[in-house]
Amino acid sequence: MASWLLRAQWAHRDESVEHRALRVGRTLTATHGKWSVKADSYGYQWYAGHAAIPGATGATYQPTPDVAGRHLHVVVTAHSAGYTPLSAESASTVKVVLGRVAFAKPTIRGRGVVGRTLAAHLADVQPSVAVAHYRWYRDSRPIHGAREATYVVQPDDLGHRLHVVVTVRAENWAARTKRTAAVTDIKAQPRLHPHTSLHQGRVFLRLVVRAAGLSAPDGQANVWLGGHRVGRFDVTNGRGSRLLAAMRHGTHTLTIVYRGGAQETVGRTTVDVQVP
Repeated sequence: MASWLLRAQWAHRDESVEHRALRVGRTLTATHGKWSVKADSYGYQWYAGHAAIPGATGATYQPTPDVAGRHLHVVVTAHSAGYTPLSAESASTVKVVLGRVAFAKPTIRGRGVVGRTLAAHLADVQPSVAVAHYRWYRDSRPIHGAREATYVVQPDDLGHRLHVVVTVRAENWAARTKRTAAVTDIKAQPRLHPHTSLHQGRVFLRLVVRAAGLSAPDGQANVWLGGHRVGRFDVTNGRGSRLLAAMRHGTHTLTIVYRGGAQETVGRTTVDVQVP
């Protein structure tokens, strides 16, 4: 054998492991690189972490489930007549995974109304032990602190679009991220506050309308007694009033229906009145 001083002639470069994805069952291929002295043969030993993998002594290796979660590397030993064998170690790979998490495109359940709760829904998650992580967005910007499966619609969401990005992870699996379709046309829910009084035997109705996120709701109110409309009036800056049509003596339940602008849902309430 040549002396150890000749080890310098074995200087190597470009030692690598070629792979498409580090999933269990995929084939990894080691290249022996370039050496200053042409080798007669090469030997291979694959490692998971610092431990040699029994039987993994070829240029190719298919990871098995028992090495999932560990980094792999290969040691290549060059042999040539008259020289001392010399070994070179590849860089480590990323962690081996059992596969990639799978799940159907997530959806959002619920109504896009201020104060209502939206909920992200997942289906067909594999593996079953996978854990979902959520991030809600207003248009393209993440909403501070909105990292749960549910989200309560805020006044700041009016005029914007909401969606959630879901990342599902599991130990020793490659994570996957998907986003839902956007919830559009966010609306405010008007709250109706009716006040009644009597004027010469007729009911006078004053209505105050408030809606979270809207400083001065504008719209129109209709007042119904059964199937008959007994009044209609405009609501401006959140207020409106009307002397209603004459009604029979007795107690009546009036239904007030308010329709506002494009950013409001329909408001509805009832009020009992006593006509002497």
